[in-house]
Amino acid sequence: MLAIAVGIASHPVFGQVSAPISRAFMSGGIYALQSDSQTAPQPTPPSSPDAPAPQNPAPFDRSSLSGYNTREKFIYDTKNVFGPVPLILNAIGAGIGQSLNSPSQWGQGAEGYADRFASSFGTNMAHQYIGFGLESVLHEDPRYMLSKDHSAKGRLKSVLRQSFTARKDAGGDTFAYARIGSAFGAGLLSNTWQPRGSRGIGDGFIRGTEILAIDIGSNLAQEFIPFIRRFQIR
Repeated sequence: MLAIAVGIASHPVFGQVSAPISRAFMSGGIYALQSDSQTAPQPTPPSSPDAPAPQNPAPFDRSSLSGYNTREKFIYDTKNVFGPVPLILNAIGAGIGQSLNSPSQWGQGAEGYADRFASSFGTNMAHQYIGFGLESVLHEDPRYMLSKDHSAKGRLKSVLRQSFTARKDAGGDTFAYARIGSAFGAGLLSNTWQPRGSRGIGDGFIRGTEILAIDIGSNLAQEFIPFIRRFQIR
């Protein structure tokens, strides 16, 4: 498991972007997050009989954002591997696996916890970097956009919709091929280090579904928890 991380870190491409990544961590985030603007109320002009009916606001606005280039996507996805929130989630996931003794072949104690943490870390790394490759080829933007509808129902709809759609670099929305493909790709790839009895095709698809559930949870956290919005989590 650790060999995967060492291999990524030693790759020349990683070295080329290590300085911008370091600056990103020290600055607390390099990407602008949406925020509610405070504006003074304006008087409502009298309506005209011929005026068109007002349109409902879009649940979220991606049109004003320029798409990420390949380097920016790499930095974004790398932060989702080595950032504080992903590492904390890896530790929590390893703790849950330890409490459930799953998989049982890894046992308990420090060694069992280390195996589970390495597995969680490696699975997330595969998810992010498979996603990076697909995002670059398919021209998809990995970011979550805050909802423009401030009602709880509208915000929940935005979370669910953006969990299965992505903004295209050239504008417009598309099915989230990169996010969903990388989730199941990582789930199946993790079979290579799972113990015997936990490395079947079905096991890989179960892990892919769990990854998607975590992605939806991260979108939910970014939408409803202001503190989380400063961290770039998928």
